This record gives sequence, structure tokens and C-alpha cells, in this order.
Amino acid sequence: MLLTTNAAAVPLAAGSNYTQAVQVTLPLDQSHSPGAYYVIVETDYGKTQDESNEANNTRASAALSLTLPALPDLAVTNIVAPAIALPGQAMTVSWAVTNSGSTNVSGVWNETVYLGTNSVISNALPIALFTFTNTLAAGGSIVRTQRVTVPMDGPAGNLRLLVEVDSGM
Repeated sequence: MLLTTNAAAVPLAAGSNYTQAVQVTLPLDQSHSPGAYYVIVETDYGKTQDESNEANNTRASAALSLTLPALPDLAVTNIVAPAIALPGQAMTVSWAVTNSGSTNVSGVWNETVYLGTNSVISNALPIALFTFTNTLAAGGSIVRTQRVTVPMDGPAGNLRLLVEVDSGM
């Protein structure tokens, strides 16, 4: 993974050297497992300078032990909705949001209410988006109560409401 790019162009006389320091931000990405990582520096990246020895342009640091920081984990529970709703009708829906992570969460996040024929959000129709600004302690929870309207042209039959917290919609 390339974290930084070219160093400043500096004339470098034979037998000379220079030192370059850069600050990088490591990505917070759950697809990278904790463990030993290395900082690898390559000079003449892209092989733009003809050299007598191209084999010594890369060097790795000593191993760095990286772990993910403590993270919140928002979860939806206890969705309560009317048993019957008609198209075009507004209804009151409530749900609980729990932070089951190991650290507090604060800031802005979205919560989306969907109407679906099963419990798979990817097959469901989003019918309401709510943006909240909260602080929620690790282990804490909050109950939401909102009004949503069943769309006139949505699916029909036995449907269910689904709620996604920290939604990307």
C-alpha cells in the first residue's frame, strides 16, 4: 500500500546523501488484521534515474506491531412497529441503538428505515433516513421514536420494517 509519494527533487552529488522525514496516516481498515507490518522505503520509485545498481533502492524497517484502536460497535435492537399499515399512512416506529463496542461513539451518523419482504436490507426499499448527532458510551443505548410513511407505490403483502444504523444512504 502506497502511503506517500515522491520526495522533493534534490541534486545529489556522488557519495552524498540526504534525510527525508514524512508523516503518514495509517488507514483504519478492518480488512487488515492486527500483526507485524513493515515500513518500506523505495528511492527512485518508478526507475526514472539510471543507476549502476538498481538492487539497493528498497529497504524495510524493523517490524511494527499494529493493532486496531478500540472501536464502537453500533447495533439495532427492539424494533417496534404497528402490525398493520396502509400505503400513504404515517406510522410511529421505535428501535434501540446499542453501542456494544469498547469505546464511546460521538458525532453524526445516519439511521435508515427500510420496508422489505424479508430480513435482507439489500432487497428492501429505503423509506426514511434520519441523521443524528449523539454521544453514546460503550455499553450504552438510546431509543429512537420516529414517524415514517408507507410509500404509495412500494411493495405489498406481508412486509417488515428493517433499521440500519450507521447507514451509508
